[in-house]
Amino acid sequence: MDSGTRSTSEYKKIPLEKIFNLLKASADGLAGSEAGRRLEIFGYNEITEGKKSLLLRRDNRCGQHKPQDVSANADVGHK
Repeated sequence: MDSGTRSTSEYKKIPLEKIFNLLKASADGLAGSEAGRRLEIFGYNEITEGKKSLLLRRDNRCGQHKPQDVSANADVGHK
């Protein structure tokens, strides 16, 4: 079984032990070595301020309202 993208209903059909195996985890979480490896690859689990979208930047010329600061990656994960 490969680790490609699956729908939620497909994951519900996979035995829990296989899910843990795919994720290289256990019911207790990640092994210290795996956690260290992921930290090295992905960095800390923190939100960083993204670049501002060019579409959201506007002048104050001609009385235009300048929108509030909005991160360009605000809807990451949304379709």
